[in-house]
Amino acid sequence: PNNQVPAGTVHAVPMPAANAAKSFKTGDKVGMSLLARALHWCASAATFYQSSPTAPIDVIPERLQGPIPLPKDEIEAQNDPVWGERWKAAMRLDMQKKHENGAFEYINASEPISKGLRVHKGRWVFAINYNSDGSVKEFRARWVERGFTEVAGVDYDDTFIGGANSTTWRALCGLSASLHKPLFEADIRAAFTTANVTRDKYVECPKSFEVKGKVTKLLKGLEGGKDSGNLFFKKN
Repeated sequence: PNNQVPAGTVHAVPMPAANAAKSFKTGDKVGMSLLARALHWCASAATFYQSSPTAPIDVIPERLQGPIPLPKDEIEAQNDPVWGERWKAAMRLDMQKKHENGAFEYINASEPISKGLRVHKGRWVFAINYNSDGSVKEFRARWVERGFTEVAGVDYDDTFIGGANSTTWRALCGLSASLHKPLFEADIRAAFTTANVTRDKYVECPKSFEVKGKVTKLLKGLEGGKDSGNLFFKKN
């Protein structure tokens, strides 16, 4: 946080990145140019502190995922005084996509117990997509399974998922350069929730979307599951 510094250091007053650049002493014009670029690059991800006009400058890194801090959980997201409504809308959109794909169904909490199966935990993960000019493109929220509690042979069978190796990427980039064509990436929303599961798997209800006395039974893969990538890979 901006008001805290590590123990053993002097509390300092925040200062703009532009003032910080002027305060650095150097006779090397090239070095000063590189420094200015570095300060411009990290201005949104760090705070510059100086205890006095003649004191050295401390750079205190903040969250590195962009100028808008990402919430740690759904409570912090929904209570954000500035971006709370945007995060709520992103959460509702993720739930809508999962319901459209038939990702899970609500069942009585006693069902997994009767089968001797674990009810796995889940959590909300938040992200912000930015345009090339730094403006906000989209707020993203995703309900994911905490798959580290899954057991092989009980909750999943295989985890393999194919991917392009470095040689393929180099060939693709070389072809793009030779043809003077740009490369683009695509993001398939809720992609893993399009592949059917092969074993009974239960996850707690999405937080903020709970149904009393219920848990969810997965019908499709869910982000965070150990076999979700493999199921999607086999389907496609």
